[in-house]
Amino acid sequence: MKKVLSFLMSVNLVGSSSIMAVSCKNYAREENRANLNAIYPSDRDWNILNVNSDDLETVKNAVIESLKKYKKVEVKETEDIIFENYVPPSSIDRGSIIVTAVPSSKVVTGSSIICFVIFKKDLKTLKDKYPIISPEANTEASAFMLIKKIIKQELDKEVNVKRTDAKVVSFNPATKESNGSIKVVAYDDSYLVEGEITFATKYAGSTNS
Repeated sequence: MKKVLSFLMSVNLVGSSSIMAVSCKNYAREENRANLNAIYPSDRDWNILNVNSDDLETVKNAVIESLKKYKKVEVKETEDIIFENYVPPSSIDRGSIIVTAVPSSKVVTGSSIICFVIFKKDLKTLKDKYPIISPEANTEASAFMLIKKIIKQELDKEVNVKRTDAKVVSFNPATKESNGSIKVVAYDDSYLVEGEITFATKYAGSTNS
């Protein structure tokens, strides 16, 4: 009798261990998948895509590369994600595409999320439209703040231009006698802008047109 009880207890323990192992394995699989909807400081911009073509395949590849860069996962279409409702971008309007994780994917999870698709703005194209700018103060900070507003206006009212998009490489404040200047250069990894531009700045307080 004791032998029978010992045998049943051992079977029960093995069974319990197996169930626990399977449960932990499933939990780990869920935890190891990247959540498309989770937003962290390091990947908050993964769904903002800059492209040089409105071709659908180009946009899809941009999504896949962005997930690889920010979410640290390599995905495949249909196996891990699906694309829907593509609206191509234009020179004045952003486009969009809906990305959804496939439930059976081993690398991503999460519900549908909209990816915004934009063309990078070449800074030098702003030169003709803004030959001279009028910051509120004769400071680098004030001039750069105005430049960010201009870029935002030219791109899309929904995007945010940050210090990680462009930097000031030279600044000469305006005086009552002469205009100043500010040179701005885009960072290579900015998804909003590229190139460089030098703006002339008007003296703050000047009444001259």
